[in-house]
Amino acid sequence: MFKRARWMSVGAAAGAAGTVWAQRTVRRQLDRTSPADIAASARGVARRSAKGVVRRVSNAIDEGRSAMRDRDSDLRGGSIDLRPPVPGHANGTGPYRPAHWGDRSSERR
Repeated sequence: MFKRARWMSVGAAAGAAGTVWAQRTVRRQLDRTSPADIAASARGVARRSAKGVVRRVSNAIDEGRSAMRDRDSDLRGGSIDLRPPVPGHANGTGPYRPAHWGDRSSERR
């Protein structure tokens, strides 16, 4: 009887200790993988990597932003024809184009 009670107590204590250990481990891992820590880790890796990687990435971002601004100004300025193409017609005027669109061929660049 006492053997069973003793091993039951040992098992319960081991289970409780294992649960506490697992919770602490998971919580520590979650803290280590927060977005701020991941960003800091990526920044450190980029700094330690080959020379110029950070500069190239920065240049690529700047070039993308510049292209975005150019495209936006083209769209807002009206220099791009936003009308959908007419199937089977090279010049864009045909029987499928609604009449209210009119002919803007002289406005195109």
